[in-house]
Amino acid sequence: MYYPKNKIITDLYTNGQEFIFFESQLPYKGPYYSTYNGKYFSGKSPDDITSQELTPIRENKSAPPVSPYTPQSSYTSIPPNSPYQQYETKNLPYTIKTPPSSDDYNYGSFIRLFAKKSNEYKFYEIDKSQSKKLIARDPQWDWQYYIPFSITWILTGDLNSVISVNKSTVNRIQNELKLFGFNQYIEVNGGYNKFYKTK
Repeated sequence: MYYPKNKIITDLYTNGQEFIFFESQLPYKGPYYSTYNGKYFSGKSPDDITSQELTPIRENKSAPPVSPYTPQSSYTSIPPNSPYQQYETKNLPYTIKTPPSSDDYNYGSFIRLFAKKSNEYKFYEIDKSQSKKLIARDPQWDWQYYIPFSITWILTGDLNSVISVNKSTVNRIQNELKLFGFNQYIEVNGGYNKFYKTK
C-alpha cells in the first residue's frame, strides 16, 4: 500500500517487547514503520515487500473499557505461558481538558498541557498531575513512549489576533519538537479560538 512520505515514520526499531504480528500473534523484533492512521508494519519502509502488519503487545480488544477520566493501564494480549506474559502494566496518559479559570481570563492567557505518543500521530490534552509524572519519568508510567509539552494559549483580545497568535504558537512548537499533526489535532478539537472570551 502506498503512503506519502509525510504520512509515515520510517526506520523505527523494536526490541521484541512492543509488537506481535497481527496474523500469527508471534512476537516481532526488528525494524518497523508507522502510518498516520496509527498502524504499524514490519520492515524499514513500505518499500519492503515482506512487510506485515503488527499490533502492539499491550493492545487487547477484550480488555474492559476504561473511563477517559481515569488513568489507563497497559493490557497484554500475549498468550499464556509466553515469555512476555509477565510484561509489566503501567499508567498511560489520558485526555482530560482543564478549562481556564477566571484568573486566567483576567490575565489573558493560560498554559495548556499535552502529550504525544512518540511513535504515533496521537495527542492527548492532559492535566498537571499527568504532565509532572511524565516529565519526572515516574516508573509507574510509560513515560518513555510519550513526549510531554506545553503551550501558552491566548484567551482574550481581538479575535483575529488571538487566532493568529495561537496558530503561530502551535506551528512553532510543532516544528521545534517535530510534532507532526499537532496543528490538525488543534483544528479538530476546538480550533485556535478555543476558550476565547471577549472582555
